[in-house]
Amino acid sequence: MRKQKPASRWDDELVSEAPGPGAGPLPPVVIAAGLAPVSGADIDLLHSSRLLALGEMAAGMAHELSQPLQVISAVVESAQLGLEAGHPPDLEHQQRGNQEVLEQVERMRRLIEHLRTFSRDRSEAPREQVQLNSVVAAALQVTRAQLQNHGIELVLELAPGLAPVWGDPYRLEEVLLNLIHNARDALDEQGAGGAAGKRLVLRTWQRGGQVALEVEDTGKGLDEEERLRLFQPFFTTKPPGKGTGLGLSLAYAIVKDHQGELACHSQPGAGARFRVLLSAIVL
Repeated sequence: MRKQKPASRWDDELVSEAPGPGAGPLPPVVIAAGLAPVSGADIDLLHSSRLLALGEMAAGMAHELSQPLQVISAVVESAQLGLEAGHPPDLEHQQRGNQEVLEQVERMRRLIEHLRTFSRDRSEAPREQVQLNSVVAAALQVTRAQLQNHGIELVLELAPGLAPVWGDPYRLEEVLLNLIHNARDALDEQGAGGAAGKRLVLRTWQRGGQVALEVEDTGKGLDEEERLRLFQPFFTTKPPGKGTGLGLSLAYAIVKDHQGELACHSQPGAGARFRVLLSAIVL
């Protein structure tokens, strides 16, 4: 993973579209609007889509838990070898080892509690002030290792000092996880043979009274027909069995529930960039 100054294939476009105070919403390539709500008959599939996201999150969590378990194992093994060899206890060394174990246990407790909270129904959860950079950090706890395993280069372009937004941090994290998984699948489908390689950029910025979170990939991109149907429930460009076609429509619904916009910029052969745009809280 590397950090770099904000840069984009669409830098000029970003500047021309940047909303100033009192400006209207961004004019993206496509903004999902006027989509019919998912009917009651489709609720089970929505739950299935969310369970799939939870499954992917759990897979990433398993890797994150393995690291503190390795540390704990090493500390305990060292203490056990000392006892078996008949070495006198080194209280200072033992205290350091105990402290390391306690820190790793707390790390695991936080990860598990995060997954438990994320898995609950948050539709009626009270809104709070949310920092989008914190949402990115939470999502990367459970996706960073997965991206590495897929050979994807992760680039962070996170603007410091962003204003907070009103929302539910766990539902916004769900949006970001869906966008990251969508980008990962697009990069896997393209493979490493593309001119830009397999690269995923997570970007935040603020202009005027709006805060943005962007997910940009160097995949094969989307044609016009795909862009127009992108946020429709059950539409997918993935092979059969690879997805429900609900991840992006679910992300769209969550963003709209936060009075925001979800937009996609893409063209064939030029990757895709998804933008979540939310109103900043004026403190």
